[in-house]
Amino acid sequence: MIETARHTATTSASPTAIWKVYKHVEAWPRWDKSMAWGTFQGPFVAGSIGIMKPKLGPKVKFTIMSVEPEREFTMVSKMPGCAMYIHHDIEPISTSETRITHRLDLDGPLQKIWSLLLSPKLLQGGIERIIQLAEA
Repeated sequence: MIETARHTATTSASPTAIWKVYKHVEAWPRWDKSMAWGTFQGPFVAGSIGIMKPKLGPKVKFTIMSVEPEREFTMVSKMPGCAMYIHHDIEPISTSETRITHRLDLDGPLQKIWSLLLSPKLLQGGIERIIQLAEA
């Protein structure tokens, strides 16, 4: 497995406010500008399945791999020859500051090729929009 991208920022928003933004898949295009739309089947728990449509690509099925409300969730999407794991971490730093980290990992025989195709800037911008929504 290789880490392809990581983006971190801090906010005055609480973990609860950030989690409210994360758990509504249909609203992800509000903070992930690469997405056209997203749908989700069932509750936001490990094992649940969703579909997202990138603006510049075909629909992608994803599975929630892990969930710890107000702390983290990880999702995985299968691509030809590779699995893409996107980690979303919420870390309270103090009573008035929270760190948000998004990390993209790739795993599989074609991970190096996919790493070259996916921009390291893929995760940038999303955290800033999450902060705007969570602080509103």
